[in-house]
Amino acid sequence: MARELLQNISSDPHQSCVRNKPQISTEQYDLQVIVPAYNACKYIETCIDSVLKLPISSSLIVTVVNDGSTDNTEDILKKYSNDDRVEIITQKNQGFSGARNRALAEIKGRYITFLDSDDEFLRGGKE
Repeated sequence: MARELLQNISSDPHQSCVRNKPQISTEQYDLQVIVPAYNACKYIETCIDSVLKLPISSSLIVTVVNDGSTDNTEDILKKYSNDDRVEIITQKNQGFSGARNRALAEIKGRYITFLDSDDEFLRGGKE
């Protein structure tokens, strides 16, 4: 899936696939943070909150892919159902790469970054 996505951007291997405005989506946000989550109930809230508390002026969205969690990750994610800055995608377990690819299929940000569900952004970063 990722190879096909990259081929659609630039099929010429001698040319850069970097684009100022990617042709793969119409960007709705400046930054999209993709978080694959599998059985992450111990960490997911801290992870998401660290993104939402970033001191940036750019528009952002956190896309969490619940990758078939069997713990109470889904219940924790429901707390964010009314927050427009958080998008929850639920799927059957496809593994780490499958979760990332699922989010990449629906890119909404001009810039994309990944954050593991047991990690967090630290304060003091640069915009």
